[in-house]
Amino acid sequence: MRSLDTSPAVLAITRSGDQLQWRFRADGEPPIEQTSDADLERLGLTIDIDSVLWFDRSVTDAVVRAWARRVPLGVALALARWAGSSDGAALLCVEAGMPELAELPWELLVTALELDNVAVARVHTPPVEHPFARRGDYEIILAAWSSPDGATDAHLRHELSLLHSMLHRPGIGTVPIVDQPFKQIPDRLRQHLPAAVHLSLPRTRHWRRESLRVAVRDGDRTRWISSEKLGGALAAGAGSVRFILLNGAATGGAMAADVCGRTGAVIAGWYGPVSGPAAADLAAHVYAQLVAGHPIVEAVASFQRIVLESGPVLSLPTLWLPHPDARTLTLRNSWPPDVGRATRRSESAPRPPAEPSPAAVTLRLVVPPIMNAAFAVNGRNVVEALAVRSSTDVPDVSIEALVETGDGSSVVRHHTNLRAGINRMDVTGWRFPQLDELVRRGRGRCWINVTVLVAQGGQRLSHTTRPVRWLAPNEWVDTEEAWPYIPAYVRPFDPGVISVMREAQKTLATLSTNVKSFKGYGRSSDVADVELQIKAVYTRLRNRRINYASPPGGSLRPPGLLSASGQWIRSPREILEQKVGTCLDLVLLLAGCAERIGVHPLLILLRGHVLFGWWSKADDAARFWSERKTDATQAAGGRWLIRDLDALSEQVRASSIKVLEATGLTDRGVDYELAVQWGGERLASTTAELFDVAVDVVRSRAFVHTP
Repeated sequence: MRSLDTSPAVLAITRSGDQLQWRFRADGEPPIEQTSDADLERLGLTIDIDSVLWFDRSVTDAVVRAWARRVPLGVALALARWAGSSDGAALLCVEAGMPELAELPWELLVTALELDNVAVARVHTPPVEHPFARRGDYEIILAAWSSPDGATDAHLRHELSLLHSMLHRPGIGTVPIVDQPFKQIPDRLRQHLPAAVHLSLPRTRHWRRESLRVAVRDGDRTRWISSEKLGGALAAGAGSVRFILLNGAATGGAMAADVCGRTGAVIAGWYGPVSGPAAADLAAHVYAQLVAGHPIVEAVASFQRIVLESGPVLSLPTLWLPHPDARTLTLRNSWPPDVGRATRRSESAPRPPAEPSPAAVTLRLVVPPIMNAAFAVNGRNVVEALAVRSSTDVPDVSIEALVETGDGSSVVRHHTNLRAGINRMDVTGWRFPQLDELVRRGRGRCWINVTVLVAQGGQRLSHTTRPVRWLAPNEWVDTEEAWPYIPAYVRPFDPGVISVMREAQKTLATLSTNVKSFKGYGRSSDVADVELQIKAVYTRLRNRRINYASPPGGSLRPPGLLSASGQWIRSPREILEQKVGTCLDLVLLLAGCAERIGVHPLLILLRGHVLFGWWSKADDAARFWSERKTDATQAAGGRWLIRDLDALSEQVRASSIKVLEATGLTDRGVDYELAVQWGGERLASTTAELFDVAVDVVRSRAFVHTP
């Protein structure tokens, strides 16, 4: 673990009206003061803890981009110079005392500004100092909250059992509390004078959008305890407690700040929701470092860096310091000189021989919040990233990744030698046949578990489990990560498409004597011929008297997403049989028809709407893509997504791409020409902020297939 030897820099932020005041100071740097707009809504998120299990990564990326745009240039440059002058890891102390500022994800600031060697700690304003007592036995209180139904969560029992086993060694005593810990904590603090308090909190929630509260069991009923009451209870340990871990969802903001101010201890919590396994990973990592004598700040900051190095996420551990100098605090230097003697052991009791400490191994497993048939068939891996951090070199290690679907399981085994530090595993070739079975059966919504186990010689070193929500085959999620896979929902061989094409053949014959059959671009590459074919399909579908309707069951909010951003998609056959469809349903239907006749369709995704488009000539499409810099190393979709609105609009103005408003199919008064006019006007009025992407379906077919 890199030591935070460099003097910390301090970034102080206050709000004055509609302006943020930024003040940066560091050794060797002149103080910087600048202002920016106080657009807090773009920098933070309202967290619905009761319904959100995982964050959508595109939302995190949007927050990172917002940070990058809104940090004043002078402050950003000073931060970069300071970080670049540090030989090793550096600590940025953020003073954001106002409650609305405390709830922002300041930890993502280093990702936005690419400060790879910097960890973030928040500093209480004003600074808090307590003289630490040096009397009695020094212990760690381990408290697991009961859930509102009165039971202790299995993850919490596992977490406490793991910590009790890890900390059971000479000089360290543990005091587990699992029965109504809120009532017991003040007395236990006064009795044991512990150096640290660990609180496993199974459930938290925002109360009337004012403050975070913790659920506690009181007899037969549930009480919601405010951060003020929780801080008041923990204040009984002021003077002995140096570290408190609030291991629960969204505890790292205003709640941690309040507890820090009342106790004078270093506080760790979480920004945003956190799963049980992730919380256990944090606890195991932090206490392993503390037992080894590392400063508290280094122990938590090193895990923070592990999380950020695997990619920006909003489930982040946070640090609160009572004052900047608290970065040097350890648990060991608060213990008396006879720390080697076992707690509560008599002077004459023999001291057990010291056992070699096993390597501390922690896992960072990244999985998508959701999977479905479209993702699985087209190469999206259920294990997106895996990093193994080890305190020492460990040879001949086995790593097993297990996917369980409830109906069966698949496992991938890998053998390697771990080096001290972070070991990133290559997971690109990991495949799990059990997911193919879910696709084959057309399985609807279910949970699947992804477990990774690290072992050496039959001894388990670390393991973690992450849940993934499997979606039904006809569920679509409108996120940036899903856009490359939308061609999987274009179905040129659907019975509904085949039926439409038979009828449209007759319509085509009435529109032209020259074009007697659907031939796509054909040999002549006549733009007018291609347009007649699309017109015949549009006219035939409009005569089907389809009505516009909302998605079946309304908009969806799959687990892991912050807002309603998905829908059930009707197949072409369902649209024609039920005579209803959304804009997306109708665009996918038109795209299926176009692809069937050999015309290259485009799906143009706007914010809250979809347009249908197509290439007027195959040569136009080939020339456009040949001039684009695309290669296999780009992110998914790089070779078939048009992300530049200006580039798309240029092709439309040159008539290389035609655009049509598909909802015109639901109005008998909107003929083909008017639908094309509406489509062009809608795209022309679209700003860059409202444009998502255009998807070239035919170009994607080398990579994306319909399940």
